[in-house]
Amino acid sequence: MVDPKNGTVLMTIDAPERNSYGLAFDGTNLWNASLNTGKIFCLVHNDDEFYMTKNPKKSVVTYTHLTTNFGPGTVKTIDVYFAVPENRINQKLLKEPEYSVEPQYATDKWGQKLAHFHIKNLKTGEQSEIIETIYAETYDVRYFIFPDEAGSLSDIPQEIKEKYLADDSKYELGHPVIQSAVNEAVGDEKNPYWIARKIYDYLISKMYYEMTGGWNTAPTVLARGNGSCSEYSFVYISMCRAAGLPARYVGSIVQRGQLFAMDDVFHRWVEVYLPKYGWIPVDPSGGDHTSPAAQARYFGYLGNRFLITTQSGGGSEYLDWQYNSNVYHTSTPKTYVVHEYFGDWKE
Repeated sequence: MVDPKNGTVLMTIDAPERNSYGLAFDGTNLWNASLNTGKIFCLVHNDDEFYMTKNPKKSVVTYTHLTTNFGPGTVKTIDVYFAVPENRINQKLLKEPEYSVEPQYATDKWGQKLAHFHIKNLKTGEQSEIIETIYAETYDVRYFIFPDEAGSLSDIPQEIKEKYLADDSKYELGHPVIQSAVNEAVGDEKNPYWIARKIYDYLISKMYYEMTGGWNTAPTVLARGNGSCSEYSFVYISMCRAAGLPARYVGSIVQRGQLFAMDDVFHRWVEVYLPKYGWIPVDPSGGDHTSPAAQARYFGYLGNRFLITTQSGGGSEYLDWQYNSNVYHTSTPKTYVVHEYFGDWKE
């Protein structure tokens, strides 16, 4: 679907059969023909359903956190926090997550549930291993969003505004770089959808994806012009909040192209709040494409290869700016400690 005013691809839909051929509009309905079977399909183009799930996939995902003490001293304490995944539109937990070590539970200021593990006195040459096992069914999710039905900024609940318009150390909403970018990208736009989309399009035009290392602040990343998925997310959230649109991030473990796959890179993206539709996924780093259709794919779409573990608005008292897990340790002087973490997918 294309906006006739500016040519922006608003959404894409799946063809009813693999080799579909041609489209026709009779003034009311949109029709599509099959090249192979000769069938003609009347396509649903606007109804009360604003998202669709398909391609369910059952998986067992294990997330492992290792702490190794290479000495010469002792690691006195280790505190590991695992983000506990929950049921969402894109995923259903088939049972409660299981842990190799019995945890205590906590909840941070963003409402994220965490499994907490406390280890004492890890000696030289010893290793601590904690494994989380998640049984889940994940789905492809596609949202169908009509800009003129997205509501207005005044329709956003006050509790959402208070929580997800706040500034934080990675965002720096008042920084001149952010303020100038919002003014250039958004102007006097008031429609929530178009605020989100114009900022998305702006970042596609101004940045390119690169794993540069480190998680710099939004103004630094935007001025530099490139960034990782996390850095794209910081910039996008900063600009959305500065424009008055609530935004937060989610973090995930990713299946990377194989039935049995290991992930040690992970992925983070953004959700924006549109009054009629609720929280909508937007992946500004995924939108780094030249094709308008490919760009539109990452606005309101999730694949079934993502298992979301973390939902947060910013710095957490347990996870800090991490997602999936975080760790704190204390040790005697000059002790070399290494933390490793990775996810494994099995279907």
